[in-house]
Amino acid sequence: MLGGFLLGEIVTALIIIFCVMLLSLFWLVGASKRLKQLRSDALHAFSKIENLLRRRHDLIPELARKIDLHADDEHEALNIVIAARNQAAAAHRRINGDPGRTEMMHKIGIEERRLTRALSHLLAEHHIPAEWKDDPQWQEICYEVSELDHRIDVAWLAYNDSIRAYNTAIGQLPRRLIASRCGCHLLALL
Repeated sequence: MLGGFLLGEIVTALIIIFCVMLLSLFWLVGASKRLKQLRSDALHAFSKIENLLRRRHDLIPELARKIDLHADDEHEALNIVIAARNQAAAAHRRINGDPGRTEMMHKIGIEERRLTRALSHLLAEHHIPAEWKDDPQWQEICYEVSELDHRIDVAWLAYNDSIRAYNTAIGQLPRRLIASRCGCHLLALL
């Protein structure tokens, strides 16, 4: 009788240990999947920003052609915009789609903000000749730049939110232990 009682306790203990191990395995798989999903969300948000920034970069030659044709006195401001665009594009090429390179992400942020300021200065009211204000082509370019800037701001916020969620998840103690094993590392804010 005593042997049967002892055997029942051992079986119960083994079942409990097995259940704990199984639950731990499920938690590890779930935590790993969650980290990978958060990383994927962050990379997708970065991809959206890159596409919008490329579109803005592509608008600058069109803007330059318009200004070259009609405004000799705006060449200095235009040259500043073109230089800022080239610096921003070079920073994007160096990052090569990997927002994990913190120093390069900061460089992109700096260069893109410089480009935004240069474009704002160029398109400021006092730089626009009076005859351009009614030109549909000029209005379209200005609208497109303005719309892209707004969309970039929104995408930037979404990216930073996704990075915060991802980095916070990595920083939590149980997940921190598995983060490095599943290839997850901190990503930089813009």
